[in-house]
Amino acid sequence: MLRLRNHHATALVVISLPLLLCGRDRQDPQPRASRDGDTVYVRAVVTDMLNRYVTDLEQKSFKLVEDRAEQKIGYFAQKAAPMSMGIVMDATRNLELRVDAVRKTIARLLASGDPSDDMFLITFDRKSARIESYSGQNTATEEIPSFGQVAKLSPLDSAFDFAVNQMKQRANRKKALIVITSSPSLDLSGEASSVVSESYARVYSISGGRRIESSRAYSIQETSGGRPYFLTDFGELDYYIGLIHTELRSEYILGYSPKNAARDGKWRKISVELKLPSGSPMLTVAADKGYYAPKN
Repeated sequence: MLRLRNHHATALVVISLPLLLCGRDRQDPQPRASRDGDTVYVRAVVTDMLNRYVTDLEQKSFKLVEDRAEQKIGYFAQKAAPMSMGIVMDATRNLELRVDAVRKTIARLLASGDPSDDMFLITFDRKSARIESYSGQNTATEEIPSFGQVAKLSPLDSAFDFAVNQMKQRANRKKALIVITSSPSLDLSGEASSVVSESYARVYSISGGRRIESSRAYSIQETSGGRPYFLTDFGELDYYIGLIHTELRSEYILGYSPKNAARDGKWRKISVELKLPSGSPMLTVAADKGYYAPKN
C-alpha cells in the first residue's frame, strides 16, 4: 500500500530572501545531482494527484536514465534514511525572541525522527555568532571563532559560509540548509555561496519583507532544489521548518555508477521515471536534472 503524507508546499511557494549565486564559471538553474567518486546520487520526491508525498515506493518502482542510457540503481534510500538539517538564523531585531522557539522545533523534530539524524543552529548578529549542534537529545554549543572578520563577508555571508562547511562534513545523504532572516534586502555574496553545491544540501530561505525582483535572485534555492518562503508572521516558523523537514524526510536517494565514465566536465542530463503496475494511482516524480562530470 502506498503511504501518503499531507503536502501543502505548492500553495505556499512565495519569494523571500534573494540568495545570489555569482562568481562561478558555470551557472545552471536546474537542481544538480551529486557525484561522490564513481557514484552519482540523485534526489527524487514523489507526489500524488492531491500533491501528497508518496513515501513507500521500492527501488524497482524507479527507472533512472542518464543521457538516454538507462542506469543500474546501486544505492536506494527512502524515508527511513537519516538526515542532516542546518538552520542559519539572524538573531537581530524581532527574530531574537524566536530563537528559543526554533530550539524547541529542533528538539521536536529530532524526537520524532531517525536516531542518526543530526541538526545544527547557527545564530548571529553583527558582532558574534555561535553554533549549537544537536544529535538525538544531545546538545553542544560553541562560539564561532573569527566570525565576521573575513574580508568582504557580511555577518550573513560568514554564517552561511560556516554552515555550508559544516554541512559538507555531514555523512547523511539527506541534507537541508535553512536561512531565516527578517529582512529581504540581505544578499549572499559569491564568496559565501560558491561552494553550496559541494555540500549536496537543499537550500531554503524563510524571511520577511516584500518580494524583490531580480534575474539572478533565488538561484541558490533553484540550483540546490530548495525554495524560498515569505512570512508576515514569524510565529509560523515551526510550521515552515516542519514543512521542510517533511519534504526532506519524504525524499528518495538513488545512486548509480554512470555507464559514461568520460571525465570531460560536460553536463550529464538525468531523468527519473516511475515504473508502476497497471491500475496504480497517477503519481508525479520530481528529481535532480543532472550534474557536471568531473574534468581531468
